[in-house]
Amino acid sequence: MIRFSDILQALANLRAQKTRTLLTALGIVFGVGSVIGMLAIGSGAEEESLRFIEQLGVRNILIDSRQATSQEELQQRRRSSQGLSRRDVRILEANIESLERISDRKSMHPGRVLPKPSRDIPELYGVRP
Repeated sequence: MIRFSDILQALANLRAQKTRTLLTALGIVFGVGSVIGMLAIGSGAEEESLRFIEQLGVRNILIDSRQATSQEELQQRRRSSQGLSRRDVRILEANIESLERISDRKSMHPGRVLPKPSRDIPELYGVRP
């Protein structure tokens, strides 16, 4: 239990050590302020990220081919299907009225990149403007 005399002694010690008391109080204020600032920055970044994701849309449709597991499977696919072409994209644009935007994407796997990358060779994509 805290007695009144203990509180008086604590206040007397605080008055006697003014510099230490001021620096301690200042440290607490800066510490609390920095925590509040970091939480505000984190919250703002989260809101901005969610807004950006929302702008991307949840009704996007990406059509991509499945990677071939062997050279034989790749040759079989090439014989049976050319895949989506730029002509196919133009046909989709002409026949589907509710499309807002459409773009074909070409994936390229370069054999050599200069300067040599420190990790794996990057995968390059080409799209229409």
